[in-house]
Amino acid sequence: MAKISPKQVKELNKLLLGKSISITKAGSIAKRINSSGGNARLYAVELFLSPEFLKISRNAAMEFHLYYAHHARLQLVSSLLPPAKRIVDLGGANGSVYEMGYPHDFEEIIVVDLPPDSRDPMYKELKLKPKKTPQGKIRVHFGDMSDLSFLDDNSVDLVWAGESIEHIDEEAGELMIREAYRVLKPGGSFSLDTPNRLITQIHTSGFIHPEHKLEYYPKQIKSVLRKCGFKIVEQRGVRDMPRTHATKVFHYQDYVLGNPLPSSIESAYMQYYRCVKPLPIRHRIAVKRRLSGLRNLTRPKK
Repeated sequence: MAKISPKQVKELNKLLLGKSISITKAGSIAKRINSSGGNARLYAVELFLSPEFLKISRNAAMEFHLYYAHHARLQLVSSLLPPAKRIVDLGGANGSVYEMGYPHDFEEIIVVDLPPDSRDPMYKELKLKPKKTPQGKIRVHFGDMSDLSFLDDNSVDLVWAGESIEHIDEEAGELMIREAYRVLKPGGSFSLDTPNRLITQIHTSGFIHPEHKLEYYPKQIKSVLRKCGFKIVEQRGVRDMPRTHATKVFHYQDYVLGNPLPSSIESAYMQYYRCVKPLPIRHRIAVKRRLSGLRNLTRPKK
């Protein structure tokens, strides 16, 4: 990218910080940025991470909160989802796992969502088409995400349900999880995130989001995951809301100041789980014996 000009410095200050600076000051800043090998993009990041922009974000937290929540989910996808070759993305019409920044190469992502005419009016215009990407190919299946009968048993490596299970009722949600278990290979992962009712009930004063059928409490979703046969191997909060959790009064500034991926689920706006379909018992026994044999080989002789 080309060097930054004083005019661009002025425009970025106006855009991000809402203030005008003199051309002399802009020239001085441009000289500093360019002398260190920087450019307009790096200066934009500098402003975005500045104390001034943080103050603006805190004061406008209600306006910005959805962006901070989405950014935390992008961090989740890019840092916590495991590598996999064949992936099923449940409810991905509003942005597939690939578009959310999945970092690993794959053979195929199958996006499963309802056809446009069956979706909520807000999502009818979203276009789903198969495509090839630098990381792998994406294909589309129009259908109910609680019915994966078009897929064979033990045929995929990862099932991702990103903010989708809350859009169906409890019975359909359990069917979705059971279908995810069925199509996964032994040792494969089912990863999902969903709103945390402990916090959303404070946000909505006891009501539920109009597009949602069920928002789960952590104990509730963990119970159904285990009931369907999964072993939970990782759990994280998504966008910590510490002040909201402590006071039971909703604070939008938590979106700006809270940890994007805290270890605690209870105080986070959303909850994330990575579950594994256990290996068959005979396989686990074989692995255990193999490991035991290796330990015996490496054990010092007396």
